[in-house]
Amino acid sequence: MFAGAGRREIHWKGGYREVVQPERLCPPSPMSREDADELITVLLIDLGDGRTEMLFQQRGRMSAE
Repeated sequence: MFAGAGRREIHWKGGYREVVQPERLCPPSPMSREDADELITVLLIDLGDGRTEMLFQQRGRMSAE
C-alpha cells in the first residue's frame, strides 16, 4: 500500500484476525508490531446494483508515525 504525498510504501504482514463472509474483515495492522493491541475492522455493505460500501475502523494503540 502507498500512503501520503510522498507515496510512502506500507508493507502489510500477518494473517487476517477475522473473516465473516460476506460482511466483515479484520486484517493485520500495517503500522503495528505483532504484539501490539491494535485492530482494524472493514465492514462491507451491499448497496445493490453491484456496489459495495466499505467502512474502516482502527482501534487500539496507534503508532506515533
